[in-house]
Amino acid sequence: MTVPAPTGAGVALVLHVGAGPHHVGVPVPVAVRITNTGAAPIRMPCVLDGSETATRLPHYGPAVLYEGAQVAAPPAAEDPLVGPVRPEDLRLLRPGEWFDPTARSDGGGLPLSTFSTFRPDRPGAYRFTLRLDTTGGTEAWMGRFGQEPYREPVLPLIAEVPQVALTAAVDVVVEP
Repeated sequence: MTVPAPTGAGVALVLHVGAGPHHVGVPVPVAVRITNTGAAPIRMPCVLDGSETATRLPHYGPAVLYEGAQVAAPPAAEDPLVGPVRPEDLRLLRPGEWFDPTARSDGGGLPLSTFSTFRPDRPGAYRFTLRLDTTGGTEAWMGRFGQEPYREPVLPLIAEVPQVALTAAVDVVVEP
């Protein structure tokens, strides 16, 4: 069952999982979709270097729960040095358009390693969740190295990103 996040500032966040069966020891393919549900164009960010560990904005915080207990989450950041945010990392979405922020074909999207590396170790019901948070000041978006050539071009684009904090979830049954 897919549990979409409440729409905030004209943005919808949804997780999708392909039809099963899903098996113990095999990663569950989780897809992310961000949709512009508003009446005006907006910018939305890809998953960037440091997004999953909350080292920088945007924060994409994945987690996996089994019987209500967290069984997978991002590791602690090893290094606060994150690469630059570039114009192609901030996707323009017209009303009704959507994209997958983990897709490299759409810019600099990175996979959510918490989802892509998690292998359920027992059968049962799992809940995959994702929290997207774009709230915070412009400096929290900037890379720690290599940002200067991109700084001026990205500042107005970051201003077009709605300030949202959304959580979506999808329930998955894992079989032996």
